[in-house]
Amino acid sequence: MYKSPLAGSVSFYQRHLFVCYKDALSWPSQVESAELGGLPHALFAAFKARKNDMPNKIRLTVCEASDSTEGDILVFPDLVRYRGLRASDAESFVEEVVVNEQIWSHGVEEPLSGSHVFICAHGARDARCGSCGPVLVDKFRDEIEARGLTGRVTVKACSHIGGHKFAGNVIVYAASGGGGPVSGHWYGYVTPNDVSVLLEQHIERGQIVDKLWR
Repeated sequence: MYKSPLAGSVSFYQRHLFVCYKDALSWPSQVESAELGGLPHALFAAFKARKNDMPNKIRLTVCEASDSTEGDILVFPDLVRYRGLRASDAESFVEEVVVNEQIWSHGVEEPLSGSHVFICAHGARDARCGSCGPVLVDKFRDEIEARGLTGRVTVKACSHIGGHKFAGNVIVYAASGGGGPVSGHWYGYVTPNDVSVLLEQHIERGQIVDKLWR
């Protein structure tokens, strides 16, 4: 741990989709095969079937859901959300939103605001992430509340994103100041002691934390 270089450890991609599904403790090691016939399984299958037709490099990740967000899909850097998809929606969603880059005709595209933090807490996939991730999620939420950032910064546990050896792994999606474009930055080797630095330097001031940047 803490020996492999961080910078440049993330493969290039252009869009990132998160499907909100249950909680991290319920995800199997291969979350794409969770609940045969369920939404994650259907989405990953649709992605695989249309991979060669996609105009961009796209990542699909599972993140934790609440009762009100189960089945939602979050799209970055578009900074939009589609609510309450079912498994039967997967093929049309991938066809229209991912392949054709259109607004999905069977749902409403809702804008997202603020900063969005995703932390790998996929314990069934790797014990390091299962150990580091939940602690970081709790620490972020505590610091966000203490700093009066509730409603401006959202934190969710997410499934495997690559680089177990860099745990804790954190992704931050946020709009640039003045309504500028949305940027996505990955961090590794994040500990609870780094949370205040990430909130102050990256989220509040828009400055990269170089020592943790992937």
